[in-house]
Order: sequence, then structure tokens, then C-alpha cells
Amino acid sequence: MRLAVIGNSHLAMLKLSWDRIAVRHPAVGVRFFGAGAHAVAACEVHDGRLEPPEAGLAKKFAFTSGGLTAIAFEDYDALVYCGLLLDVPRLDARMSAAVREAAIAGAVQAAVSVDLAARVRAVSGIPQVIIPNPLFAARPEFIPSSHRMLAYASILEAIALRIAGKVGQVTVIGQPEALVRPDLLTDLIWKTGSTRLATSGDATGTEGHTRRDVKHMNADFGEHVWSDLLPRLQALLPAQHGEERRRQAVGS
Repeated sequence: MRLAVIGNSHLAMLKLSWDRIAVRHPAVGVRFFGAGAHAVAACEVHDGRLEPPEAGLAKKFAFTSGGLTAIAFEDYDALVYCGLLLDVPRLDARMSAAVREAAIAGAVQAAVSVDLAARVRAVSGIPQVIIPNPLFAARPEFIPSSHRMLAYASILEAIALRIAGKVGQVTVIGQPEALVRPDLLTDLIWKTGSTRLATSGDATGTEGHTRRDVKHMNADFGEHVWSDLLPRLQALLPAQHGEERRRQAVGS
């Protein structure tokens, strides 16, 4: 199984965790393509490839992927989008249906991942998976709300349905349920020690986020994401699916 994983700063948790666990999955090959979300949004779909429009983004892709500056769909069995501005809104159960729907619509509309997936789907049937941003980590001084929040799974389902309406066939895989608090936050342990995504040789790849950062999760969190992601991908991609798709592309 060959994966192209595209993301912004949240890609670091998947990259660092994959470096730990790759040896356990010798049949899986992963290429990471990372840059800022707004830079990734400028990518163009052309001749069966997702291509950066300018040299600066191409350089970042080359650094994070190990030399590749574009994503040729025929070289992969699936595309995975990580982060890229897709938030799962924290919805209070007291909110009206109209407010909930507006919040979900706004989250999907703002997501670079959804826009990319829609543009890719217009020219390719390659399986695509979207991973939203993690829920914010709860700071030590955070005072839990006494109000009941909607279930994470129900919010994610509503997001997935709206994305399907824009993209067509796509899989949305959210934060592992075991890491979701009832107040729709993430325990601080999963943020502690999170590392910035290095996108050039000027960065060491080991610089941590500030203590005040609550958006980015660590490699331990990333391992849990992979534990959910890989079985879902294997279910989406029967053993011969990738080879059959490649043969069809050659014969077309």
C-alpha cells in the first residue's frame, strides 16, 4: 500500500509517529508532502498530478517527501489529507439545529483539504481520506463546562456527509474516540512535547511548540491516529485494488 500524505503543521505528528512504527508495516510505503495550509491550497491539478505552482512550495514538498516535488496519482493507492484547516466545531447540545448546521457548513467551507479533494476527484478516482485538525488541548487552567456537548461522532458524521456532497466518494477519519474528552477537548498529555514540522534544511525538525500552543499534538497522539487509519485504508483498498487501478490507467 502506497500513501501520499499531504498536510500543514499537523503533519508532524503523523511523520514523527510513522518514523517510529514504519518497521512494523513493511508493506506500507508513505511519502509526506508538507507546507503551510494556504501554500498547499495553491496546488494545481494537472495531468494526473497535484503540483505546486511555485518554486518555494516545490522545495518544501521535496524536503518533506525525500525529493519529490509533485504527487502523481498513479504512484499511490490513496491520498491522505491531514489538518489543512478542517476543524471539528465544539457544539453545545443547547444550540439550535440551524446554528449547528451553519457551524458545520463553515468548517467544511474553510477547509483546504476539502477543496483539494474535490479538485482531485474531478479528474481521478483515487481513494482519498481526510483527517481533521485535532481538538484543542485543555490547558491546566481550563474550567470544564457544565453544559453537555454533542457527541464527537455525530458532529464528524455531519461533517462527512457535507464533504461527500462536495467531493463525492471520500473517507473522513476523526480523532481516535479514546482521545476525545466529553467536553470535546484533548487531554494535555497528547499535546506535551509536540514538535514543529520541518519544511526546509534550515529547521532541525525537533523544535517544540510553545507551552501556550493547544492546537498541535505529539507523536504519541499520531500513533493512535495511525492505529485507526491503517485498518480503514486496508478495508478501502483490497489487496489487488492498487494494481488493478494502475493497469486500468495504463490501458486507458
